[in-house]
Amino acid sequence: GFSEDPQLVAQLGAAAIRGFQGNDLGDSVTILACAKHYVGDGGTTGGDDQGNTEVSEEVLRNVHLVPYISAVQDSVGSIMASYNSWNGEKLHGHEYLLTTVLKEELGFRGFIISDWGGINQLPGDYISDIEVSINAGIDMVMVPSNYESFINGLISLVNEGKVSMDRIDDANRRILTQKFRLGLFEAPYTNRSLLSKVGISEHREVARQCVRESMVILKNKNRILPLSKDAGHIHVAGRSADNLGYQCGGWTISWQGGSGDITIGTTTLEAIEEVALGEVSYTLTGYSAEADGAEVAIVVIGESPYAEGNGDRAYLGFNQTDIDAVQSLYNNGFKVVTIIISGRPLILDDIWHYSDAVIAAWLPGTEARGITDILFGDYEPIGQLSFTWPASMEQIPINFGDTIYEPFLPYGSGIDTFALPSADSPPQAYSAATDLAGSLIELSFDKPMEIPSTSLIGLTVNNAPAGITFIDLKEDDPNTLLITPDQDLTGSDIINISSAGGITAADGSVSGPFDLRVYNSIVQFLTIPGKIEAEDYFSMQGIQTEDCSDTGGGLNVGYIEEGDFMLYNADVAEEGLYHISYRVASRATGGTLKLQILQEDSYYDLNTISFDATGGWQEWITVEDTATLPAGRHILRLLATTSGFNVNWIEFIPAGGVFIENEESGIQIEVYPNPAEDILHFHSSADGNIRYAIYNAAGKELISGDFTTFLSLDPSVLSSGIHIVRFETDGRLIFRKLVVR
Repeated sequence: GFSEDPQLVAQLGAAAIRGFQGNDLGDSVTILACAKHYVGDGGTTGGDDQGNTEVSEEVLRNVHLVPYISAVQDSVGSIMASYNSWNGEKLHGHEYLLTTVLKEELGFRGFIISDWGGINQLPGDYISDIEVSINAGIDMVMVPSNYESFINGLISLVNEGKVSMDRIDDANRRILTQKFRLGLFEAPYTNRSLLSKVGISEHREVARQCVRESMVILKNKNRILPLSKDAGHIHVAGRSADNLGYQCGGWTISWQGGSGDITIGTTTLEAIEEVALGEVSYTLTGYSAEADGAEVAIVVIGESPYAEGNGDRAYLGFNQTDIDAVQSLYNNGFKVVTIIISGRPLILDDIWHYSDAVIAAWLPGTEARGITDILFGDYEPIGQLSFTWPASMEQIPINFGDTIYEPFLPYGSGIDTFALPSADSPPQAYSAATDLAGSLIELSFDKPMEIPSTSLIGLTVNNAPAGITFIDLKEDDPNTLLITPDQDLTGSDIINISSAGGITAADGSVSGPFDLRVYNSIVQFLTIPGKIEAEDYFSMQGIQTEDCSDTGGGLNVGYIEEGDFMLYNADVAEEGLYHISYRVASRATGGTLKLQILQEDSYYDLNTISFDATGGWQEWITVEDTATLPAGRHILRLLATTSGFNVNWIEFIPAGGVFIENEESGIQIEVYPNPAEDILHFHSSADGNIRYAIYNAAGKELISGDFTTFLSLDPSVLSSGIHIVRFETDGRLIFRKLVVR
């Protein structure tokens, strides 16, 4: 996990082993190291935790095996088998890789331990799992529960001759050898006198050093860093600024980590307050009145804690709360320093242009003073990226050395000095973004600029040349050019701005060539209530659009496979229950969709719909359900949990009424929309039969019938005016006034 470069992983892995094991394992301050997870754990298809690494043996050896060769050479005492598979075969049962390669070819003398319940993932019953894993080369088995079944099962396998005594002896010999090296038979317990040293200041200083030497300065526009400790007012914002649990990440105190003061330490906000001599204000979100007058805004954003499969994400962008925090401060005229707390590279589009400085602080743990050591210039930065940062999700996986390698930030990036450039250094174009209206492009440089001729800058929109009508300097920011295109940029997906060079700075220096992707900051929020066309997503995974023959024509989303999704920016007018209609088609299999909402860093289910095959890819039906939506702007995700269907649109209609017969029964019957005009829906939470009847204001029955869960009616059979709807279920009567237009 140290890097995408196998050689760097080997180098740092060997250093870690030497640090754990020292020169003598018998010393009471050393511990047995474990190299994991063997092998290919970092190369699974799609990055799925415990997934399948689908590579040739040549790639497996040249990439994934390299650090283990170094680990064996440094006498690592144990190696843990990985949950993942290699080309479909689980590592916990892979005799070739565990025994032939690791023990025989590489000469590994320690023991192989299974991962938590890892043998249980092998095909077959539990007795078979024991037999296959032990014969494959597992020496020590981690059994999280019911260890008696394992012991008895292994004994029976030995007695039946299915596991040889030679294999048992080999495993025991390997385990006992390491116990002898550790001196466990002479001193079986840890040295309790060392407990008093846990968390002492000397150890925290080492942790602080690790933070400042590993954090990476990704951007430092106009040399805003280092900040002055004498600043009169610094504003701090962001949900990760004062959250120790977020700084620590997963596997801290508990498996998945936590939020808040999960242990003792210093948050980024607290570290800034310790160092800064002037006023420090703080808000959890972005701009607020507390920030007014601040000389700089420091925004701390990123990932909430996760471990293992809980960290699997199909989209590695920031959540909307983080984006709004950065952009709102920038749009209100503040200089913005963005600090990213994360366990991996993220997509930077949403925050890059809106930040004067960007810092990858990774997971700094309890010692955020390491961040302020660099932030305020007590130390020069030295960190460099050991992973490539992609420009988009479509680039993943991306690694240094790829045939096509066009990352957002390449492997090895990192600003390693705060020294000012020479006076005649050429101006560098940092970033470009549209304004919120789609009528301007901001192009930022690292120096104050002169206004160039429009002929010196080229613009393409969706890969087609576009014209520039005017260029000006941004008010109060001479480093930024305001470029007026000759067309509206709303809805444009790919915008590039470039120059062959020759753009002059205010100091007379001249830029070299550049070619930048323009971040389109026009956020198109789809309104609810209303209809969302499936193709109006702002991001997606795996799907394609195609011409649609459904009523109204246009496009639909298709080629859907399990796990594919679409993301939508939605503006919900008011909180409440909504009737949701899905327009779907499937030739042979039907499908299942989840509608989810993003809260913090996780998606939560609003509802799930399933439907049978419709008989053709363009044979459309409407499937209905309800969900309660919170008011405001949110990201909605439409997630496919099966394959083989198309989606045309989703429509949200406020439910006109909710009737609760009593708290004991919990029965709900909804009538919507109310008033009704084009269509009328009934929805019941009860599973049994519902009898309904609609009466006019004079009490005459106009229409009646039965339904179970859903019923849709054409209200044109009713006259306009006030009506009464009567429902009967399980002897209970429910009435509701209905208005028909």
